[in-house]
Amino acid sequence: MQLTNDKIENREIIFFLFIILVGSFILEQPILDLQNDLLNPNLKFHFIPANSFPVFYIILRFVKGCVFAPIIEELFFRGFIQRKLNKKYSFPISLFVASSLFSIQHFDLENLIPSFILGFILGYIYFKTKNIKYSIILHSASNFIALFINFFGGTLIAFIILHKYDLFYWLIEISGLLLLYFGIKLFNRNLEKEKIEV
Repeated sequence: MQLTNDKIENREIIFFLFIILVGSFILEQPILDLQNDLLNPNLKFHFIPANSFPVFYIILRFVKGCVFAPIIEELFFRGFIQRKLNKKYSFPISLFVASSLFSIQHFDLENLIPSFILGFILGYIYFKTKNIKYSIILHSASNFIALFINFFGGTLIAFIILHKYDLFYWLIEISGLLLLYFGIKLFNRNLEKEKIEV
C-alpha cells in the first residue's frame, strides 16, 4: 500500500532530521578548511561579533535565510526541478542534477561543495518522504545554525581553528560521520515502519 503524506508526520522524523543535519554540519568542516587552505592560504580569520551590526540587519538576515529562502528554494529545486527530473530519469541522476543546480545558484566557490552536500541530503529527504515540508524544515534549520554561528559563534570558530587537523578534530569528524550514518538509518527505518502501519 502506498505511503501517504499525512502518515509521515511525527516528532521522530524531525528528531532524525536534526541528527542528520548535525552530522552533515560536522562533516562539512574539513571540506571548508581544506578549501580555505587551498584557495586562501594566507587568509587570517577575523570574527565580527553580532553587536557590530544593526539589530534590524540581523533580524532581516534571519527572516530571509530561515523563512523565505528555504521555502522558495525547496519549492523550486525539490518541488519543481527534482520532481520533474524524477519523471524522466532515475533518482540518482535527478538528485545529482538538482543538487548541482542548487549548489551553483549560491554563487559562492567556497561553499560549492557544502551546498551540494546539503542539496543532496534535502533531495534525498524529499524523495523518501514525498513531502516538501521536511526538506523546508531541514533547510531552514541548516540556515539558522549557519547564521547563528556567523553572528554569535566566535568562541566555537576559535575552538575549531585552534584544533584544526589535530587528533581531537578528527575524533569530532568521526562522531559526525556516525551521527549522519545512524540518523539516515533511523530515518529510513522509521519510514519503513510507517509503511507497514498504513
